[in-house]
Amino acid sequence: MAIQFCCTQCGQPIEVDDEHAGRTAACPYCRHLVAVPHESTYEPRAAVSARPLGPPSPPVMEATGPEQPHRVPVPPQRRRTARTFGLFALICAGLAAVLFTASMVLAASVVVPHVASAPANTLTDSQMRQIEEELGQTPAIAVTVFGAMFFAVAGLSLGIVSLTQNARGNWPGSIAVFVSGLMLLCFCAGMVMRVMQGFEGMGAG
Repeated sequence: MAIQFCCTQCGQPIEVDDEHAGRTAACPYCRHLVAVPHESTYEPRAAVSARPLGPPSPPVMEATGPEQPHRVPVPPQRRRTARTFGLFALICAGLAAVLFTASMVLAASVVVPHVASAPANTLTDSQMRQIEEELGQTPAIAVTVFGAMFFAVAGLSLGIVSLTQNARGNWPGSIAVFVSGLMLLCFCAGMVMRVMQGFEGMGAG
């Protein structure tokens, strides 16, 4: 059994099968989307004569449901700004990673000889204090650590700015934020451990 009703946009009569009741149909005359009623509401006197736009075609049925959000295109200026900040952020994150690796290598060059010379690779308290003194007396370690922290903060900041301008497909900004944030997290964890060791030393004393 067919359902007959009029288009709410152009007033032309539309006929669809009753299995489409309650769904959405496209008017073959004006292409306006209209809701299909559950029963016929067509009245011949209410029809308005009009010619279809092109050859008549059956109504296009669409399942009812939540409408898909319309994605607003990002302006070109914002895309260029996001790309520029993302590249600078990625460079800073790369420099931070290089300096962080260099600081670890320098620290290992101080620690490894003491560990290798210790019996059963077990360090005593005096050896630990000696290692800390040597690490503190090596300027290259301090320079690389502070340099890595500086570039990590810069990379994280620039990466966040880049993502706020354009987050879709912005892989340089995403990588910079991830790498810089991970290194800053490592630095914070190391400082917390040193503070806790200091409190333990004060308690033991």
